[in-house]
Amino acid sequence: MSRSKSVGKISRAGIWFQVVLAGALALSAVLAINWLAARPGVRQRFDLTATGSASVDASTRGVLVALPGEVHIDVFFRPEPAPFERVAQDVQTRTSELLEVMKLEAGDQLKITRHNMLDAVGIERRKLELRIRGLENCLIVSHLAPAEADRDPNLPEGVPIREVVPLFGRHALAALDPGNPDKNAYRAPAIMSFDGEKAILAAMLKVTQGRAPLICFSRGHGEGDAFELNGDPAGFGRLESILTADGFRTERWSGTENGDLPEDCSVLAILEPRTPFSDLETRSIEKFMAGGGRLVLAAPTDPGLLVASGLDLFYESFGVEITPGIVCEPKRDAATTAPVVGGPQVAYVQALPDDMGAHPITGPYKDAAQPLRVPAAHGLRVARQPRLGLAQAVVRSPRRAPGSWVDEPPFNWIPDDHENQKAQDLVIAWSRGFAAEAGAEVTEATRADGVVRENRIVFLGSGAMLQDSILGDPRMGPFNEPFARNLFNWATDREYRVSISSKDPAIQRAPAETVTRVVQVALWYLPLSCVLMGVLVSFLRRRGGPERAPSGQLGSGQDSQGSEA
Repeated sequence: MSRSKSVGKISRAGIWFQVVLAGALALSAVLAINWLAARPGVRQRFDLTATGSASVDASTRGVLVALPGEVHIDVFFRPEPAPFERVAQDVQTRTSELLEVMKLEAGDQLKITRHNMLDAVGIERRKLELRIRGLENCLIVSHLAPAEADRDPNLPEGVPIREVVPLFGRHALAALDPGNPDKNAYRAPAIMSFDGEKAILAAMLKVTQGRAPLICFSRGHGEGDAFELNGDPAGFGRLESILTADGFRTERWSGTENGDLPEDCSVLAILEPRTPFSDLETRSIEKFMAGGGRLVLAAPTDPGLLVASGLDLFYESFGVEITPGIVCEPKRDAATTAPVVGGPQVAYVQALPDDMGAHPITGPYKDAAQPLRVPAAHGLRVARQPRLGLAQAVVRSPRRAPGSWVDEPPFNWIPDDHENQKAQDLVIAWSRGFAAEAGAEVTEATRADGVVRENRIVFLGSGAMLQDSILGDPRMGPFNEPFARNLFNWATDREYRVSISSKDPAIQRAPAETVTRVVQVALWYLPLSCVLMGVLVSFLRRRGGPERAPSGQLGSGQDSQGSEA
């Protein structure tokens, strides 16, 4: 009998050991899974929301995982006065959720601090650290550059570069419709677009990328002015404003007046010249390209000016042919939907995502299913691929019915039998890599370590798509502004900075009562139910189960065994 009790104790100890070991293994597995889930290179997140509000754009993700150092985001949110309290709260809530998603992507490189606006002492201390005076309802993105060359010379040593992202306004978290307070025609304030991801990413890039790239606009050949915003509608003032807002520096360049291009020039933009470049200017451009330079070229619409400028021959020197005709697309009659031709309106081509190639310039358009307006463009064709490079069409004229054609001069805006009625390339992205050779001069392009560098050129069939008349038109400007940023960002090796489409301003959220009920069920009811089930199972096992004999039968059996002994 004592031996039986001894075996029983050992068995119970073994069972307890198994239970403890199983619990320890389960806890270790949970901790290991959580640790793996926190590794940016291992975890996978899937956004199941209809509007994509629980994820960030691929370009944003690329920036976040490659941050050059710690980036701090200070959140200074406070309620807005009536009647803007609701829209302000919506933007603040969506921004807070977005920051959490960004934190998951960036890991420890992104530090987020939410300040209590009632803590006056803490607010003043942080303002002093950032060297800022005023404060509004905003985020402040800051980064302390490790290299001396990347620091802002206007800031004292140890003070980070910082960028303010306001709640509403220019380059803000959201675009606001203030509504109409008139009682007779009241309209409540509303969010026109939520641009939080785009605004925060732009601020991150501005504080981490050091000195801004320089874009030089050629002048002296009849080009539209890029530094006059309210001048000629055929100018490029709005383009220049878009680029400076995106973190570029801009200058004019004339080879006859300035000589060679500046050493820090990243891109030379030659937009619709009307007269040819001199031999001196041509040599300057060749020297610029030999040093790893980049070009953005846009042909004038007029076939006579195209030939007079010599830009057609310049295109051909890189293996790209340009047609003197204009690519046209029939328009649809509003009443009958029948194709209509015979007027200059057919020269306004609309390129849909299906007409765009897979490329960083057009990728956001395909992701957002957004069209691009291409007015009065010449057709392009890659006649020769560059050595150690690639030339590819990124925008083409429509292939869908009723198709497109090249209207040859003199223009009658009607597809004639002798005219080309096949889809045409409208924008070509051209790149050429080259490596250092033995004995070659060590320049920015040919380094002694043999690193392959690239020339990059964007060929545009027309500069009209970047003119003020298009970018300033509310019907076409919103479609072409991202393209303007994208092509210059690609030309300067900043593919990660391509434009991001605005998020849906209206997100359907569950009512507060539903959210509260879900939280109660998840945090209280489900765990309590599990505990009650465990207590019930334990109680039933103590009373006996189907595999255990009744207590009376067990006792009689023991008595009989004892009497026999």
